[in-house]
Amino acid sequence: MITPTRMKKVQISGPKSRLDQTIRVLYREGVLDIEEYEGQYDSFEIGVSENQAEAISNVLVKLRSVKDTLPDVEPDSTAELMGINDLQQEIEELHENVETIQDEIEDRRQERDRLETEIKTLKRFRRFDVDIDAIRDYDRLDTYFGTVERSLETDALPDGRYDYYKAGNHILLFVDTTADVQSLLTDAGFEERSLDLVTDLETDIETAISERNDRIEACKDEIADQKDRLETLAEENLPTLEANEEELEEELEKASAPLNFATGEKSFIAEGWVPADKYERLQDVLHDEIDAIHTEENEDPEKTPPVEYENPGPVENFESLTELVSVPRYNELDPTFMLFLTFPLFFGFMIGDAGYGLTSALVFYGGMRMYPSAKPMFKALMMCSFMTLLFGLIFGDAFGYVLFGHHSEVAAVTGLHFLEEIPIIFHRAETEYLPYVLYMAAGIGFAHVNLGLVLDTYREYINHGLVASLIETGGWFTLQIGAATAYLYDPMVGVGVIGLGVLHLGYGEGIEGVVEIPSLLSNMLSYLRLFGVAVAAIFLAKTVNALASPLYAQGTLIGMVGGTLILMIGHTFNTFIKIMEGFLQGIRLHYVELFSQFYEGGGRKYIPFGNDNNEYSR
Repeated sequence: MITPTRMKKVQISGPKSRLDQTIRVLYREGVLDIEEYEGQYDSFEIGVSENQAEAISNVLVKLRSVKDTLPDVEPDSTAELMGINDLQQEIEELHENVETIQDEIEDRRQERDRLETEIKTLKRFRRFDVDIDAIRDYDRLDTYFGTVERSLETDALPDGRYDYYKAGNHILLFVDTTADVQSLLTDAGFEERSLDLVTDLETDIETAISERNDRIEACKDEIADQKDRLETLAEENLPTLEANEEELEEELEKASAPLNFATGEKSFIAEGWVPADKYERLQDVLHDEIDAIHTEENEDPEKTPPVEYENPGPVENFESLTELVSVPRYNELDPTFMLFLTFPLFFGFMIGDAGYGLTSALVFYGGMRMYPSAKPMFKALMMCSFMTLLFGLIFGDAFGYVLFGHHSEVAAVTGLHFLEEIPIIFHRAETEYLPYVLYMAAGIGFAHVNLGLVLDTYREYINHGLVASLIETGGWFTLQIGAATAYLYDPMVGVGVIGLGVLHLGYGEGIEGVVEIPSLLSNMLSYLRLFGVAVAAIFLAKTVNALASPLYAQGTLIGMVGGTLILMIGHTFNTFIKIMEGFLQGIRLHYVELFSQFYEGGGRKYIPFGNDNNEYSR
């Protein structure tokens, strides 16, 4: 669990006539992480993919394109696997149907938008209360219809030679063709609109608006009908598309596998990595099912094995957090277990509110449903929400209100007086308890940094032995023992022990170790951010409550509604702020203060050739 799975480098060779069969067995077993051939063998070249690889790739691209155009629905049909030619024809027919439906939807949307724009124009013109027939008779007048940003200076218009109508920022102006009004319109910020819609009407404005509204409703119905057709197509075809997508992905992976093999005129060589406990089974299967195949271990000290995590279920969810930094290297410890142990504790300690524990859990659950690919990370964060709830009960906080004790605010509001009988361990908002929160943060820092040093010692032990591990990292512990001795027992003795620690570090890690001595204290002090965030969290919640209290105190309906809105909006905002703070500060303490003691990363994740987890795999 703390160290990655032990891997074996293997070499598989055989006659070229058995290449296809070998690939299919390797894919089915799904344990070989194939290593790309780099030209190290004479008379062998990089293999070529099967002829149908390009055809498979083309069909797969078309399939995914069609699949992406279909809505996400619950399928109501069973999956059907098809040959590549039949599948290609089916995809083309489906694409044509989908394209026709989408074109129809787009046409109706454009018509709806056009009609809505026309209705707006007609309603604007209706406000002028002008006879449309009269407009058509203005043969010797120029007509201007549109919007203005400023008032039009009508005093400058020719007397008796214009008609002017205004409604809001819309104007309608009829003026003698000989009058120069362009500068007046420009000064007013005039933007012209077309009157053709109005002058071309064959009926009155009210009837025209009503007819357009009826047509808009018809467009909406037609769009809904086309969407129903699209959903029906999705329900009938998605299972088959998904099943064949997985089948094509498998076939493409198999067809492309020779690109990583070494192939000669009559034989092939494949190399890769297998978990040590699965090597014998792979060897037996290959020898039993394929004639003239040869397998052997091929250890290469210059090659670094890929890393396969070895974590149980709950810990496995935290692997995504480890990989935000880097995959562990093969010869170092996997820090995922440490994230599992302490990251939720830090998160819960900093937020420490039962109410926010529940709301953050809802946020993470929603994220898990919306982003299935990130499900492991959200599961890990759900543990953080549980610890937030637990610390909230310890601190006696729920959305900034005191839960328990004789001064329980929740009991006073709800009448649940049994809450007053439950003691609070300590409440962060009270001055007398603040030192305890500070001491806890400092203690956590001391323990966490030393845990990193212990892990570094263990890493050195498994790689170089006990003596080397004590020489390499023991100086850090000697320094701390010296500091404790100077503070608790005798300063002179303590200084002497500290001197031994410095010499120890210089011997074990060289000058770099001595230079890094101040970092030990700075790393521990960095954990005081736990105190800062924890105290800020409770006061941030209380600020929201303080804003709502005066409104509740009014005792009016408006006051109750206003206070409730402030609480809902404020605590929703706080939920996301606290999630961000808890995550960023908690993960930083692991990545910087803890990981720096024993972890470098830079490994390559174990990705075996083959996949036996597809829903539709046979």
